[in-house]
Amino acid sequence: TDDETDTIAIIAGETITAIYTDTNGNVLSDTAEIESGSGSTTMGIYSESHTDPMLVYQQIINSADWSGNSAAPDEQSTAVTPVDGNYVLAVEFTDLGAGWGGISFDFGSQDISDMETIVFNINSSSMPTITYLGVKFEDNSGGNTEVNISSYTPVISGSWAKYEIPLTDFSSVDFTDLKYLGLWNPQDGSNNLIFGTLYFDDIYLDGEAITPPPVETAGIYSESHTNPMIVYQQIINSADWSGNSAAPDEQSTAVTPVDGSYVLAVEFTDLGAGWGGISFDFGTPGQDISVYSTLVLNIDHSAMPSLSQLGVKLEDNTGGNTEVNISSYTATVTGNWSKYEIPLAHFSAVNLTDLKYLGLWNPNDSGNNLLFGTLYFDDIHLLD
Repeated sequence: TDDETDTIAIIAGETITAIYTDTNGNVLSDTAEIESGSGSTTMGIYSESHTDPMLVYQQIINSADWSGNSAAPDEQSTAVTPVDGNYVLAVEFTDLGAGWGGISFDFGSQDISDMETIVFNINSSSMPTITYLGVKFEDNSGGNTEVNISSYTPVISGSWAKYEIPLTDFSSVDFTDLKYLGLWNPQDGSNNLIFGTLYFDDIYLDGEAITPPPVETAGIYSESHTNPMIVYQQIINSADWSGNSAAPDEQSTAVTPVDGSYVLAVEFTDLGAGWGGISFDFGTPGQDISVYSTLVLNIDHSAMPSLSQLGVKLEDNTGGNTEVNISSYTATVTGNWSKYEIPLAHFSAVNLTDLKYLGLWNPNDSGNNLLFGTLYFDDIHLLD
């Protein structure tokens, strides 16, 4: 205490005791521990509830300002019911032919190295086919990492999906010198850019780490196992590698799907090469599927009734590969669909932390003759 100024010094970590007399004349006391600062473990970015403190951004950049498609932000939209407060951040995505687009919060230079998690809420009611959205942090030296919402399981509340992403997933970013947080390239399940309006709300950082819920499945080509998705860049036709043609149609409606609205139709055509098929290309670096145990795929061969053999091949980015054949597995048959479950342990030469390709090769009859025509695939996914 300071009698001259009639003040009391408050020191974090110490205790303070108040002695007082209540209305009945009883002398009482209360003791409490003094906490430092606000005691908050969060830091708001775009939020009306996590506001002490705020991570101040200078502007929200529209990708059209960087020669991309337009992604026009409205920070005071009332188009949908907010998660908190009175407003939501509406972003209208418009095609300008650039092939990419999104928004970026520009922080100048901020230190968030004591934070653990980025939390944000998305309302996709006006963009119902969205499957993918990139989330990218970048520092002032250009160090950056982008992840995708398809790799995380949200908590759903009404029309809002709440995502919590550990900052450790952004391994190339110096969080003592943060420059940008970007939300990029909304895409549907077939990796097509989509346009319209997305709504964001209650975007903030949390100083406490999260424990992600266990993930039991991951989709590859699926409309029911979509959270997360193992994202592929393209489906390669073997004709592009000098093989026979195996032309993929990712939105075929020729047969009744296992799930959703579409099936993957592959039309096999003889070009004299002696081999052919399709290959899902997961990129370089590849996808890590090492936490999963089983590959599941469904095949409808009603248009190729003598099918007996089909190669299933996994390959990593160093060339390590293993091919098995559906003839070695017993399918579960439902109508025209045959469901195969293949243990990933059978692909013993493949580094499953760096998957490059999943190939479906060389449909043969029981006499090992190549077959031509159309095969249908659906609900291709992984199990843990």
